[in-house]
Amino acid sequence: MPSLPDDLSELFAFDAGSGAVTGRESKRLEFKQDYEPADVSEYTKVLASFANTAGGTIVFGVSNKPKRIVGCTNMVDEADWVNALRGDFDPEIPISIKEYQIGGVTLYAVAVDEGLHKPVLCKKNRTKQVTDKKGNKKDILILQESAIYFRYAGQTKTIGYADLHNLLAERETSYLRKMMETLQVVQKVGLASAGVVDLSAPRSSIYMSRETAKGLNFIDKATVVEEKGAPAYAVMGNRKPSAFSARRPRSPGMTPSIRNQKPLPSLQNPNEGGESAGSRSL
Repeated sequence: MPSLPDDLSELFAFDAGSGAVTGRESKRLEFKQDYEPADVSEYTKVLASFANTAGGTIVFGVSNKPKRIVGCTNMVDEADWVNALRGDFDPEIPISIKEYQIGGVTLYAVAVDEGLHKPVLCKKNRTKQVTDKKGNKKDILILQESAIYFRYAGQTKTIGYADLHNLLAERETSYLRKMMETLQVVQKVGLASAGVVDLSAPRSSIYMSRETAKGLNFIDKATVVEEKGAPAYAVMGNRKPSAFSARRPRSPGMTPSIRNQKPLPSLQNPNEGGESAGSRSL
């Protein structure tokens, strides 16, 4: 979750007496005078561009010309922001909102961090009705389905080729780094003692081979494990077989969601540190 400072001057420079804003919009900062419900997709577009770059903040309550603190008279709550972002973009963009009081007026800051799973993609087209100089009304495109928005110096634009190439290369590098870190952990723990925790579901699951599971004692359907000193686990989900390789016959595994019933030592080789063979922790 992105964090916002308690002091608004940490976001941008301004004169507290006159309200004059000396800070400028940038790759991580944009000003809006007020929150307008009709412009919500323009705001989500900016926040998505921040998420695809290095994170950033929209500050509501600053006039455009001249740039001055005037206060924001209208703002929605965090749930409305989350729903708007979820409707326009994927993956989900976590946000933070903070209220500031300056010179008797209220400002709001809406911030996002750099996305963990870039690129953030636009899910659908969004239009806005405007009136031209002749009084004719027409719809203009605000969001375009499948577009990737990127933050440049004080502007939000569709990502260019070079930046898209760099973004995808960084994603691949990050993926390989995480894989290598995971393999190093497995090597340190030992293949026979390792399992995989899936945190993506509402209730976490642990995947392991049957050989690894033999070292664990489970409390299942009120069956009590009475071996002295052995760690016990309660099965909160279902145990079912799992295939670890498509090239080999399916090897039965276990996928329970477990809750440890007493404090356990850290995971280590059962022959090290004086732990018994049954004392394998997760």
